[in-house]
Order: sequence, then C-alpha cells, then structure tokens
Amino acid sequence: MDLDKLVDTFTDTKKTTDTIVRTLRQISRLDEDRAANFRQIQSRMVKISDMKGQMEPESPQAASLGTWLDEYAKQLEEARGELGRRFGVELEQRLQEMGRSLSGHYPELRTGLFTVELDFDRGHALLWFGPRQEQLGRYRLSPREVSSRVQKSERTLGSQLPAEDFLTRVEEAWLSCVEGRRSRKAPIIQVLCQLSFLLQTPNFRSDPKKEYYKGYGRADFSYDLYRLQREAGQFPQTKRLHLAIATRSQTEQRARHLWIPESEDGRGSAYSHITFGEEAVS
Repeated sequence: MDLDKLVDTFTDTKKTTDTIVRTLRQISRLDEDRAANFRQIQSRMVKISDMKGQMEPESPQAASLGTWLDEYAKQLEEARGELGRRFGVELEQRLQEMGRSLSGHYPELRTGLFTVELDFDRGHALLWFGPRQEQLGRYRLSPREVSSRVQKSERTLGSQLPAEDFLTRVEEAWLSCVEGRRSRKAPIIQVLCQLSFLLQTPNFRSDPKKEYYKGYGRADFSYDLYRLQREAGQFPQTKRLHLAIATRSQTEQRARHLWIPESEDGRGSAYSHITFGEEAVS
C-alpha cells in the first residue's frame, strides 16, 4: 500500500470514529428524557449500527460498541412501552374532555367505534373505524391531533341524511342493483357503489368533475347502516332492510363484505348482501 492510500485509510477511520462519538453524545443528551425522545434516539441508534459496520470487526472499539448497542436496545424497548403509556394517558385526558372514554392496550387503543393504532417506529398513529376495519387516516403521534381527528371523524362520517331519507336512497340503490326484482339480494358493496352516486350533488350530476365529487366510502356506509339500526325503534320502516351475514370465505375478500358495528363499544359483524322486504327477518 502506498503512502497516500495509507493516509486515506486513517482519514476514513477518523471520520467514522468522529461521527460515532458525535452521535453518542447526541444520544446522551436525548437520553435525559428517553421516552419523549424515543424516535430521535432510535434514528441515531440505526446510524451508529451502520457506522459500526465500517469499523474493523476485531477491534476493541467495535466490540465495546456492539455490546453497548445490544444493552441499550433493550433499554430502548422499555422506553417504547413508557411512551405508549404516556401517550395513552394524555389521549385519555383529551378524550374525556370531549365526553369520550378510552380502552385497550398499546399498540391498539379504542374509543367508541374507533381504534387508534400507535406505531412509534414510524412515528405515526393510524385511525380506524371499527377494530381495524376501515382506515380513516394517518396522523402524527400527537394526542391533541389524534383526539381532534376522532372528534372530526365522528362528526363527518356518513351521509348526514335523516334516517328515513337515507333508507329511501339505500332502497333505490338496491333496486338498481337487482334491476327492480324485489325477490333478489344485492351484494352490499355493489349497493354502496350505486349509493355513492345517488348521494352526489346536482353539480356533480350535471358536470362530473373531481371538485364536485363528494366522497362516500365503506366507513360512511357502515356508520350510516349502524345509525339506521340504532334508530329502528323510532322508524319502524327501517325493519324492511335486511342484511345477510357474510360467510367466512366472503370475509376474506374485501370486495364481498362490509363490517357494521352493533354497539358503541366496537362490536360488530360482517355482512355480504342487502335486501328489502315488508317484515323483519329473524
């Protein structure tokens, strides 16, 4: 090896060492509040692990660094649990201010019809309708933001139509799917597709541009059907709507079923078809 290459070798080694030392000092400062700084620490741990691969494997420094990485990774895992508990406590406080409760365990927390899935590795929270049935959005790991998103979703889900008007639209969509033959059942997702068109504004119907389109998806339909069943006592005519329980094979295909809640605690069932009749089917 000539002199220039030898100098380059030591220069590269010094750069690697300096970077590792600088990153270790950053971790030391962040470690003062390990749970709050979890993501920042984790990203620096990955960086150090990559840098370790550039060191001489048999060197004492590489061995010491490897031992520390293993031990600290276990401590970081404990911090993950603490972060989940801290997030849950603050989220529960904010939800209680809204008149809501929180249950479940990290990484899945439940509030009414919604599930909050925490992912500290990626630094986000997923909001679901039901027990991870329909994803509503991906948000920052902020109790303030998540609680406000839950509140907004509860306020905006569904068609916002009165129960009687919504039932009429569903029946119209069903009749379109079965081509007017009332003895037939229609796949529930086909009814959803037809219904989403019937719920569009006059502007969209006369000029179907993207800016005129009003989204109406699976979670909206599920919530509306839940609301309809909940209000069946006030509107006996809702008993004309019958939902067929989905088979196991149907639940394995998203296009063949729709989960609908049965109670505020998030229990529910999957359904495959819709029909209308004069009397309720037991």
